[in-house]
Amino acid sequence: MNKNNYLRELQNQEIDESKVKKIEKLYKCTLADDVKRIISNCDETIFFDDDDFRVLSFDEILEAEEDLDVEFRKEKMIPLIDCMDNDFIVYKTDTRTWMIYNIEDEIDSEEADSLEELL
Repeated sequence: MNKNNYLRELQNQEIDESKVKKIEKLYKCTLADDVKRIISNCDETIFFDDDDFRVLSFDEILEAEEDLDVEFRKEKMIPLIDCMDNDFIVYKTDTRTWMIYNIEDEIDSEEADSLEELL
C-alpha cells in the first residue's frame, strides 16, 4: 500500500473503541481521532510500497516499551510507524503533535501538527 492510499483509507476507518481504550489506559491519555483510526486499522503490520516505512501492529504498539527498550510512556510518546534505522513516527500525547524519534540516539525531530507532514 502506498502512503497516500493509506491516509485516504484512514479517513473512512471506523474507530474500534476496545482497542483505543487499551492504548489510552496504557499510555494514560486521550487520543486524537486520527490516532484512534490508526490504532483501529492496525490488526497486522502494514508496509508502505513506496518507502521502507511500516505501521506497527496493535500488539507491537502495546508491547513497544518491552520490545524496543524505550520508556515511551514516561516520554509521553506512542510509537506508531517504524521508519527503519531506529526511527519511529510517534504521537506526542502531551502536545498532541507528531515527530520522528530515534530510539538509539534518543534524538527527536521538530514536532508536526499532522502525520501527513512526516510521511
